[in-house]
Amino acid sequence: MSTSVVSGLLEERDPGFPGRGGGEQVTALVDLVAEFLAERGDPLPGPPEP
Repeated sequence: MSTSVVSGLLEERDPGFPGRGGGEQVTALVDLVAEFLAERGDPLPGPPEP
């Protein structure tokens, strides 16, 4: 998936997306992936056990 497609999806969800900093953009991408996986019934794994 190209970055323009991902940016377009994220901008569609949040029109303020392009104005966010790099860290906020990564967080938004991870949130989008987590939402996608949850809708599929395959949630993101939790953190590893110590």
